[in-house]
Amino acid sequence: MKVIINEPAPNKVLISTNNNQVKVIENIIQQNVNIPSVNNNAGNIAQSILVTNTIGDAITGNTYNAGTSVEAIIRDIISPYWEPTVDSLIIGADNQSGVTKIALGTAPTITGAIVVVSNSNNMISTNGNQYSVTVRNQENQIIGTINKPGTVTSNTYFASIVTGSAITATTVETPHTYSAIVSYRNEANTQTLSHTKQITIESRKKCMLLTSTAFSISNLQTFLSGATIMSTSLESKDSITDEIEVLLNCTSAASDPNNYVYLLIPASKSLKEAASTTSGVGVANITYSWNLVTDPISTWSYTEGTATYPVKLYRSTQTGPYNENILLDFTII
Repeated sequence: MKVIINEPAPNKVLISTNNNQVKVIENIIQQNVNIPSVNNNAGNIAQSILVTNTIGDAITGNTYNAGTSVEAIIRDIISPYWEPTVDSLIIGADNQSGVTKIALGTAPTITGAIVVVSNSNNMISTNGNQYSVTVRNQENQIIGTINKPGTVTSNTYFASIVTGSAITATTVETPHTYSAIVSYRNEANTQTLSHTKQITIESRKKCMLLTSTAFSISNLQTFLSGATIMSTSLESKDSITDEIEVLLNCTSAASDPNNYVYLLIPASKSLKEAASTTSGVGVANITYSWNLVTDPISTWSYTEGTATYPVKLYRSTQTGPYNENILLDFTII
């Protein structure tokens, strides 16, 4: 006889009060990631892109062909919104570029100005003026203008200088401020903005290195007319507390056995130390090789352009003391 019992077996769950640990194992697959860079020509689009909406310089209807760099596309999109800035202003006077100091009492003619502008393709014309950049002097007068080219190929521009412009020094050592001003429109094209870069040109008294056969001096102008000027510097400062260093080059006249070497400096200064170098290597401390000229006077009147100011003269203790490849390093206080 067969007996069938239809009763499900009870479900039993074993609960343990012990701490249980479960180990989880995760399989991680490492793959190389290609980061775009200029060097490996990565970061280029694989398929052509047709511009359907103008965004910046990405103009509707233009196509970026396959191979165009992503950087070029991004620059086209956002570059019109970058503000132009003047990075540098360089003033040239008497055909010498990068003038930062001029002789006191002179008025050298400005012969050029170089302006470097970042994002220069965003320069504009303003107030009916056809120029995008102006160069102005201390009195805020326009002494130079830069015409915005139709196609920007460089950020460096050369100003057209107003005829007769000059850096005019007074009879007192003074700074002159020159400015380059670039105009541009704001992102919403609702107002004209500008960015200014300024430089300072200072008028300074001269330090000069001369040679002459004369041992005694009775008249400074007569002495200077017969002397040979070997080198000049405009490193003078008004304050007697300022210590300055002046580097002056000798020529072959300094080694002439008939010539003394003279140093002319502003009367407010005194020679503290002198040294000679050749080819960048120190040769000797020659402080005691120089004597202050005190006969007949210790202070002389020197005229430079429209300015006259007092100077001192130092003379070498012997004739022909330096070769033409010697650089004299003077510390003046």
